[in-house]
Amino acid sequence: MFQLVFERQLPLDLRSVRAARLALLDIARSWTDSTLRDDAELVVSELVANAVSHAVSVGSCPVTLRLLADVGRVRIEVDDGDPEPPAPRLAPPDAERGRGLQIVAALCPRYGVVPRITGKCVWAELGPSRAKAPALETVPAGPAC
Repeated sequence: MFQLVFERQLPLDLRSVRAARLALLDIARSWTDSTLRDDAELVVSELVANAVSHAVSVGSCPVTLRLLADVGRVRIEVDDGDPEPPAPRLAPPDAERGRGLQIVAALCPRYGVVPRITGKCVWAELGPSRAKAPALETVPAGPAC
């Protein structure tokens, strides 16, 4: 069962991506699985960057990053004020953006979105296996991811 190990609100600023990544790395220092640590760093970066980029467009409140851990697994949750769920897209080879959800899908056996009254929570789970991820999971609105 996942236990909350970290929660922080981050400003709607792309510098928050670096702050989120550094927070994860601080927590993950003791992890023995370097692949899990590296994958979690990349997923945190992608989810926070997406949240900041999209939440700014709707003028919402700060994003919230939560990290939850279980034996050999980590769950990353990012809340933002944009109610639109993320949509996978195919980015042209020369595009600088547009691959975030593809990266998350490639690394995470499970990921999804939970609608909120004021936005959404996008979550992803990482573990020792990199099984093929299913399509984005959407569940009914709830008070927490």
